[in-house]
Amino acid sequence: MLAADRGPFDELSVEGVLELLPSLSTFPPATSKRSRSKRAERSRGTARILGWLLSFPGNGWQERWVVSGADSGLDWIDVVTAGYGDVEATDGP
Repeated sequence: MLAADRGPFDELSVEGVLELLPSLSTFPPATSKRSRSKRAERSRGTARILGWLLSFPGNGWQERWVVSGADSGLDWIDVVTAGYGDVEATDGP
């Protein structure tokens, strides 16, 4: 991948990307309990996707995205969300 194909945030850490989320115009404001909950959900989802992308080789997020095949379909969503939100059963009291 050419350096010109890479964005200015391509080499940020997961934490660095997560810190940028509130600057996005589509990120919910922290003005109510519901919007704070949405912010937390989006942050967790973003962290999960970035963690998955780290399992692929590449020099930056864009290259990992391409190597993962995520740019060629939506099947990756099932992989990333597998088990997400599942609650383990307990034996009870």
